[in-house]
Amino acid sequence: MERMYKSNMRNFTVYFHAETNLMFSHWEYVGSHFEADMQKISEDPIVKLWWSYCEPCQDPLHWDGPPPSQGGSNGNWWEPLVCVNHCGAWPTEYSSVWPHPDFMPQNPQHKTSTIDTPPDIHNRDQTFQ
Repeated sequence: MERMYKSNMRNFTVYFHAETNLMFSHWEYVGSHFEADMQKISEDPIVKLWWSYCEPCQDPLHWDGPPPSQGGSNGNWWEPLVCVNHCGAWPTEYSSVWPHPDFMPQNPQHKTSTIDTPPDIHNRDQTFQ
């Protein structure tokens, strides 16, 4: 999340649709050097570690070769979507620091995973350690 913040991504949200078993992500870019910021994200070792946990849960539509965590870049792991409507207002007040001092994880245990305490990907019932 810190790398995303430093790369000018805000309001990152993931949605899950249980009936179709599909996930969608949304984020807003507030910088001026998009390609450079996205390159920094793709080169970050902590981001790559996180991707390695997420990739087994994902089935990209257009991809060939190794996954992004292993340096692959042949296709769209995440499909780009076209925004067809937006109300024009900021959806949230952005914090001037990361992480926000009042951040509270929104899961039943109120826990987060870290590089030192990663999620147990072999125990799907255990969302966070």
